[in-house]
Amino acid sequence: MKFPNPIRIERLLAYALVLTSILTPVEAQDEENIIARSPYLQNVTETSITIMWRTKTHFTGMVEYGIDSVTENSKMVLGGNTHHQITLEELQPGTTYQYRVVNFVDLEGEPMHSPTFQFKTAPDDLDSKISFMVIGDSGSGSAEQYLIRDVLLEGGMD
Repeated sequence: MKFPNPIRIERLLAYALVLTSILTPVEAQDEENIIARSPYLQNVTETSITIMWRTKTHFTGMVEYGIDSVTENSKMVLGGNTHHQITLEELQPGTTYQYRVVNFVDLEGEPMHSPTFQFKTAPDDLDSKISFMVIGDSGSGSAEQYLIRDVLLEGGMD
C-alpha cells in the first residue's frame, strides 16, 4: 500500500486552515438573512475544494465561481436542504477564485445570493512556501471578529 507524502498532507492541511479562517467578502449581500452559517472551505487540494454552508430553511444550493467572475461556472446540488456541501473539481493549482453561494426555494423562484468570497487552491509545487495565521472559532460575525479578520488579511498570508 502506498501512503501519501506526509509533508504534502501537512502543507495541504495548513493551507486549508488559512482558507477557512480568512474568507474575503468582495461585495454586499443581496438577500436578507437567509444564511445561518456563512460559507466555509474544506478539503483544499491543488485542483479541488469543498464549499459548505447552512441556511435557515430548506433550499436547493448552488455555487457560482470563476477566476475573473463568479458567473464563469456553476455547480448545483438538487433537493432542498439546510446543510449544503458542494465540491468543485478541475480547478487550476495555486489560483485565486471568486465564488458565491446561491439558494433557491424552488427552481422557478428568484435565487438568493451570498456575498462574493475568494479562495485559493493549493500550489502544485511541493517546494513552494506558504505563510498563514490560524484563528480559532469564527463565532457569529461580530464587529470585533471582522476586525480580527481584517488584521489577518493585512498580514500578507497566502
